Amino acid sequence: MSAIEEHQTALNSVAAAESVLADLHARIDSGDSGVKGSELVDAQAEIDLARRRAAGAAVRAEEERIRLDEEAQVARIEHAKETYEVTSAELSRALAGAQAAIAELLAAGEKHSATSLGNLAGIDRRRLILPTPTTEELLNGVQVLALQSAGITVAVSHPHLALEPIQRYLLPGRVK
Repeated sequence: MSAIEEHQTALNSVAAAESVLADLHARIDSGDSGVKGSELVDAQAEIDLARRRAAGAAVRAEEERIRLDEEAQVARIEHAKETYEVTSAELSRALAGAQAAIAELLAAGEKHSATSLGNLAGIDRRRLILPTPTTEELLNGVQVLALQSAGITVAVSHPHLALEPIQRYLLPGRVK
């Protein structure tokens, strides 16, 4: 039996002993001369004993509550640490993916620019214009897209201008 249950049992014993004493007094009040003084003394002694047991049980119950609260706090701390580690690993993987995606973006941008310029060699540039975004334009556009995806207000006054150089490369529905 836990200390908390023991305390409740002790409180029930106090109530039962007080009920016995109350019944004896009710019998006396109703004129019953068969109630002996020793019965009253025994009933009062039983109440005193039950109260002492209840007081001791209350102390043990409080100590148990404190111990259980501490165990629950330790469990919550452990859970918080475990979930932090899991979500930290997820964040690390996501950041690594983002870094890889940025590296891929920059490599694709450089290849696109070099290929486009290479294809223009020997061609009258007035007859064919192949716009290619610079590295800075690519990164500015990605920054605007990232902020918009996060629901963060973009700090530049005209974010659509940052998206303009990369607009043709965006899949439909990707720009807010």
